[in-house]
Amino acid sequence: MSFKNTINQYPTKELAPVICEFLNQGKNVVLTARGNSMRPMLRNLKDNLTISPCESSELQVGDVVFYKRRSGIFVVHRIVGVLPSGEYLLMGDFQLRIENVNPSQIFGKVTSFTRGKKTYSVLDKKYLKYVNFWVKTRFWRRAYMSFSYRTGQVK
Repeated sequence: MSFKNTINQYPTKELAPVICEFLNQGKNVVLTARGNSMRPMLRNLKDNLTISPCESSELQVGDVVFYKRRSGIFVVHRIVGVLPSGEYLLMGDFQLRIENVNPSQIFGKVTSFTRGKKTYSVLDKKYLKYVNFWVKTRFWRRAYMSFSYRTGQVK
């Protein structure tokens, strides 16, 4: 079953148990990006994400993961650090707040995304350069966000 055609009809909150069950069964899930927290990489309602099951031992800084916040909301954000306790530090590419997440809160990781007719693998060299740049230049994010809002790139 693909969620590609149903995600626009049902909130992720309602689909989350089914999505998690599919991931726990080792199946990939395709979701449509919602929100602006992962701009400029992911575009609201324009990009489809392929989320694959993963083990916490294979996760690393730069990976984009599908996880459940302590509040119960499911989110897709990037790993920007790992604490000695094993917790991950996660942050949206278009956000300033970092949150600590236990490995048990992570259900899968983004392995590709599709914009229009083009699919981008997270193993692509251009994508890896973007990740390296974006993780290392978090300090200028506030200026980028301000510019994006002032120029109308984000509504």
